[in-house]
Amino acid sequence: MDIKTKTPSKFIRVAAWTCLSLSQLTCNGDTTQVVCLTDLNTSDAGKKVQGFIDTSNALIVAAGEIDSGMLNVCKAMAHDLGIPAADLEPAAANPNSPGAATDAACRRVRAEIDKIVKADLVANASLAIVYTPSICTIDAGARLRCEQQCDPVTLTVTRLECTPGHAYGQCMASCMGRCTGSCNGACRGSCSGTCAGTCTGTCNGACAGTCTAKNADGSCYGACAGTCNGTCAGSCEGTCSASCSGTCGASCVGSCEGDCAVWVEPPRCTKVQEVTMIEECKTNCDARAHFEATCTAPALTVSYGYAATTAQKAGLDLLVLALRNNYAEMLRLGARASLVVADAAGGYRTALQGVGTTAQQVGLGAAACVADAITRVGGAASKVQISVNVSITVSASVSAMGGVAAAP
Repeated sequence: MDIKTKTPSKFIRVAAWTCLSLSQLTCNGDTTQVVCLTDLNTSDAGKKVQGFIDTSNALIVAAGEIDSGMLNVCKAMAHDLGIPAADLEPAAANPNSPGAATDAACRRVRAEIDKIVKADLVANASLAIVYTPSICTIDAGARLRCEQQCDPVTLTVTRLECTPGHAYGQCMASCMGRCTGSCNGACRGSCSGTCAGTCTGTCNGACAGTCTAKNADGSCYGACAGTCNGTCAGSCEGTCSASCSGTCGASCVGSCEGDCAVWVEPPRCTKVQEVTMIEECKTNCDARAHFEATCTAPALTVSYGYAATTAQKAGLDLLVLALRNNYAEMLRLGARASLVVADAAGGYRTALQGVGTTAQQVGLGAAACVADAITRVGGAASKVQISVNVSITVSASVSAMGGVAAAP
């Protein structure tokens, strides 16, 4: 079965910004992080600007870790696949642009995987990868420290809830939990179609038992104390041939809250935010907590079979080696990159641009520092987006010859 991963819907568009050249500040092109050569902590406005600079640097650090990690993963996969190191270099025209080295190395790795999968083995071999989803934890401490610096009010933090055995996703097999889609088999819950079993509620159809209300033709349209062979408007304990909003012991084609034998769409963690504040400090501190999030590496198993030539078998062996050694780390980095980009970086960059007005109250040096931060944050977002794309495209290539599924 070909299991496809869902492409994140949020992407970062990076605009070009120029660094202000002022006597109070020299743009620090020789450092990764933003360094303000002026005192920002003498007023409330200055403290707010300093908070945004700190969050900008948290994003820059996170982007650097993700980018260098993904580059190392792709280089390690290239080594296992037998790709020469010279083939991994970025184009000479722009080798130092954000994420260029990672993009070049990972594109070459994906091309090699496509060659093995699509050209040689797609009809002669199968590959199955099962992994536990990476769990990302928002840094509540970072958010609280940021709030205390920006605003004395203490708030409940945003968190991710990822509970094993209680995950939401599209399922196309038995659902050992709550199925809110079509159930072609045993259902314990409300059945919107034909229920061949005990119906606790209104049974519209044949009732093999006592029916509290019947039509002129003898069919039941009331409560059935027995087996209902028709639509059950209450709880059905039996075979349901249509939608079931309860436990489905057979094929559940739809959303499953619980354990599913085969996931069509991997379970996703649920983001819970208990308190909402509409102000710049909230955006800044939410972003800080996301940028300093940590993600666990998933446990992963790879199995395969083949009926191929010796050369094709050699190619598959190299691919399996590369995946066993490196794919779990790629999934972890991809999960962190998606969290940073989809949930925080876009909104944070917009808020950072709005801080320019506050920075002008502090002075020209502060305004120049914010402008420098905007430029560097744009580059950091580009790095992270490249890693998101790498995780998605490599997973798609691997999925072409078998199954990639998140274990329940």
